[in-house]
Amino acid sequence: MTKIAAIIPFFQRKSGFLTAAVQSIIGQRLPDDARVHILIVNDESPVDPLSEISHLQFPENVSFEIIAQQNAGPAAARNNALDAVPAETEFVAFLDSDDVWFEDHLRTAMRALGDEGVFYFSDNYEDRPVTTFEKTKYFSRAASAGDWEIVEPALNIFQFKPRLAFKAFIREYISQTSTVVYRFSRFRDLRFDSDLRYSGEDYFFWLSIANSGSPVTFSSNVNGDRDKGVSVYRDAYSWDSPKVLVRLLGNLLFWKRVGASFKLDDDDRQILDEHINKTRMGISYLIMRNSRRDRAKSVGAIFSFLKMDPLGIAQSPALIMKAIGLARKGLLEF
Repeated sequence: MTKIAAIIPFFQRKSGFLTAAVQSIIGQRLPDDARVHILIVNDESPVDPLSEISHLQFPENVSFEIIAQQNAGPAAARNNALDAVPAETEFVAFLDSDDVWFEDHLRTAMRALGDEGVFYFSDNYEDRPVTTFEKTKYFSRAASAGDWEIVEPALNIFQFKPRLAFKAFIREYISQTSTVVYRFSRFRDLRFDSDLRYSGEDYFFWLSIANSGSPVTFSSNVNGDRDKGVSVYRDAYSWDSPKVLVRLLGNLLFWKRVGASFKLDDDDRQILDEHINKTRMGISYLIMRNSRRDRAKSVGAIFSFLKMDPLGIAQSPALIMKAIGLARKGLLEF
């Protein structure tokens, strides 16, 4: 019997999202021997999770439990769920509470992971009709196809060549959380870094698995859909959002932690430096831009930047000039 844990961190202000997410798990076309246990972590959500799913009919091969925690964000929620995963569980799958899986998601993941695979992800709709893979630079480059081999043509399943998954991951975030399934039995002690609450806790987790050198697989099939509920990271992408500077400071912490935690070759180190410098430029530009609107918050951001990255703040004047030049050309993005 194959046992799968499906983990859903839950904090929503609008009802209906969790119902749809859990229904998409119930509707999976599972292998005959598969059993799914859903772990919903209530992160002090304004919407009660039990009221969202108590009316649903659960088949014998799907069960659920709700875990309560004080509000601490998705990383802490996923860690609490991982602590509660039954010992005999082979695989863990992640699903955000405002996303859904298509019916063949878990079946495809099981085929892709087989007996040796440790990490799987797939394409999904990020903003219909656009998919996650279509938005990435990595999957848009023809040269990237040299990084993997096809292993299951009927399901468009590919496997990265040894060590190339880590290199692909460090270049760009390509594995959206709600598509990820990994072999829990190989990484029972791995947890999300809750210090990265505002940016990168899932990204760091994926890098940690990819760094093991074990097989990483993916399907180019679209096996899920993302919605527009509460998302700490997604809500911080608007230039006018007060959270965007928090996100960029979180990005900087993330990339510095990557540099300190993994053994990087020269190519990896160059990519890391590019990420750090781009993030420094974004922080510097936004502090300058926002200082006219909220001087107190800008001063606070300067102190946070200085504490985290003295070199970066020393480079701020030059980075701001570069950012202004890019903004005038319509090329500025973070």
